[in-house]
Amino acid sequence: MAAGNFNACLDFTLRPDLGGQGPHCTPGDSGGWTAYDVIFPTWLAWCQAHNMPRPTIASFQRIKRTDVVPVYHSWWWNAQVCDDWPLGVDLCVFDFGVGAGPGTSVKVLQSAVGVTPDGVIGPVTHKAVTAFDSDTLIARLTHQDADFYAHCSGANLFLRGWDRRDQARCVAASVMAKEMRA
Repeated sequence: MAAGNFNACLDFTLRPDLGGQGPHCTPGDSGGWTAYDVIFPTWLAWCQAHNMPRPTIASFQRIKRTDVVPVYHSWWWNAQVCDDWPLGVDLCVFDFGVGAGPGTSVKVLQSAVGVTPDGVIGPVTHKAVTAFDSDTLIARLTHQDADFYAHCSGANLFLRGWDRRDQARCVAASVMAKEMRA
C-alpha cells in the first residue's frame, strides 16, 4: 500500500511544468487566482474552516508551497483514502482529484474497478482496488481521466495541458508501481 507516499505524490502534483507553480492568474481559467494548484475559493474555504484570518487576493499572492501542504493532505489525500491504495494508484487518484475534485476522482476509480461509482470509499471499493493489477488500473485511470477532461468546460483552452499532465501522471505512477513490486 501507499502509506507514506504523500510527499512523492505531492511533488508530482506541484511540478511547475504541470501547473503547480506559485501564485498566478491564467486568462480564461474559471478558477481565477491559483497558487500551487489551489484556487483562491478553496484557500478561502480552508482558512474559514480552520479559523484563520480571511485571506485577500493580495495575501493569496504571497502564499508559499508550505502553506498549501495541509490542504492537500486533508482535503485530497485523506479524503480519497490514498494511504490505502497501491503505489502509483495513489498518485492517479490523488492528482486527478486535485484537478477534478475528490468525489469525481473516487467515482472514476470505482468505475475503473467495476463497482458502482457512488463516490464513497467503503469495503467494496477497497476490495476491488486492492484485487486489481496496479499497471492495468493505472492504464484504465489514465484513459478515463483523459475522457473526463475531454468533456470539461475549458477543454478548448486547456485540454492539451491536461492531457500532458495525464500522460506524465501515468508514467510516474507506473514507475511507482514498479518500485512497489521490486
